[in-house]
Amino acid sequence: MTSQKTVVGNSVTVLLYGFADEHAQLIRQRIPHVRVLTAMSAESLCEQAPQADVLLAHSFPVEIFDKARQLRWFQCASAGIDSIMPIRDRIGDLIVTNARGIHGEVIADYVMTGIAMMHWNFPQFLQDQSHKEWHPRALAPLAGQTLGVVGLGSVGAAIARRGKGFGMTVIGS
Repeated sequence: MTSQKTVVGNSVTVLLYGFADEHAQLIRQRIPHVRVLTAMSAESLCEQAPQADVLLAHSFPVEIFDKARQLRWFQCASAGIDSIMPIRDRIGDLIVTNARGIHGEVIADYVMTGIAMMHWNFPQFLQDQSHKEWHPRALAPLAGQTLGVVGLGSVGAAIARRGKGFGMTVIGS
């Protein structure tokens, strides 16, 4: 990765891997001086990697690293950058960034929905409903229950806030 280009200006090429063309169109509209390429397959990625200054992908496809000679920046579209770890000793000056925190609120909603579904035994409710049956259940509310959260990063902190909002006692580490 010895290119002297900077990741600004008229000569930047951004390669989107695994994103719908609508994403490329948005970038083209908002930053018209940037060249945007898209790759939906490994074959297309291999063909276009040598032209890319920036790679936006959900994980780093290590098999293209040696072909991507002018790559200066990898933007991971997810929180984890584990995919680049096998070549970490070879990345040199490659800038690696991620989308930490982007999913915290949505994942917290998902987790709280799962907690409520398990607490209420929703699969049984749905099965009873499909048989047009109703079986009353005595159940304590979630308020007053204890929620343990391991890891208080963006996702864990959002889950803890939701638990407090439900009136739960939250224990976090």
